[in-house]
Amino acid sequence: MTTYSIYLKEAADEELKRIAQKKGITPLKLLKQRLKNGLKREQTSALEMRLEAVLQLLELIIPEIGYTGGANRAASSNIAPAVQKGTEIETNLRKSAAIIRARLEQKTSEISL
Repeated sequence: MTTYSIYLKEAADEELKRIAQKKGITPLKLLKQRLKNGLKREQTSALEMRLEAVLQLLELIIPEIGYTGGANRAASSNIAPAVQKGTEIETNLRKSAAIIRARLEQKTSEISL
């Protein structure tokens, strides 16, 4: 296991000791907790950025799908089987979007760093 030496300024050292004493733990344990919490914040931030990228991609794709669907609907409005198939595809896309949203929300609530 690798070991590190950490040198703190007197004010930071006193603060660390004071807070550790208040919590009834050692300064080293408090320092470890702070490092873990910092890592959790970084990981959470990275996860949020990834989720935001996925949502932005979906937002880019949805208007194109809508436009294409609308053009197809207008072109095939007199053809009953085409209209029915278009409606089925639209329903499936809506269901898929709802499933994706539910899974993303579930995954984000399951994460415990």
